[in-house]
Amino acid sequence: MRTKTLVSLLLVFAFVWFVVATIKNNQDQIEVRLAFIGPLTLELWAIMLAAFGAGAALILFFDIAGGARRFARDWKAKQLLRAHEKTEDLFLAALDDMINERYEQAVEGYNQVLDRDPEHLNAQIKRGDSLRMLQRYREAAESLERAIELASDNLVALYSLSDVYLELGDDARAESVLERIISIDPKTTISAHRKLRDLKMKQGDWTKADELQTEIEKMVTLTEEKKLARATALG
Repeated sequence: MRTKTLVSLLLVFAFVWFVVATIKNNQDQIEVRLAFIGPLTLELWAIMLAAFGAGAALILFFDIAGGARRFARDWKAKQLLRAHEKTEDLFLAALDDMINERYEQAVEGYNQVLDRDPEHLNAQIKRGDSLRMLQRYREAAESLERAIELASDNLVALYSLSDVYLELGDDARAESVLERIISIDPKTTISAHRKLRDLKMKQGDWTKADELQTEIEKMVTLTEEKKLARATALG
């Protein structure tokens, strides 16, 4: 006989002995009174067994309930993941259209993304850029302003919005956006400084243009850029 078989037989024998001994030693009868039920006369071992069964049933109930909650949570997480993956697939398809200059299709793709997720920041920005390429400037501005509502300090959206207003000829709004970019990052936003300088030169505000040019000279690092910046300042 194998050791495993012998151990199993001994365990079964021990369990049976325990149950029989428990019943034999607890045969005293006890009267039990429960709500809505008349008095019951039961042997002590039966009461012990009932209490054990009730406890085991309670544990089993909570275990099943916990398992059900975990299943529901995991199922919901999987559904959200699938929805997110589908949204990102649509975004990438729209981005491919945009890269290949199919701007109408790109706008339609970004619309589908935003129908699924209205707070998709990149879709709002790229939709605005695509609309700008189609010269639908008002719609582009609305999309980019929505993106800025979602992320007020997003420089990509702000730069794109400044380009829209410049191309639209709305110098006042373009100036406001460029000043906002510079206020967010006054040390490295050289492109915003240049655009605002050019706008001030166009307006004939030479004092402000000169101040901006001075800041640009501080930011450039390459020798050729420094020479060009200095020549512009002299001009």
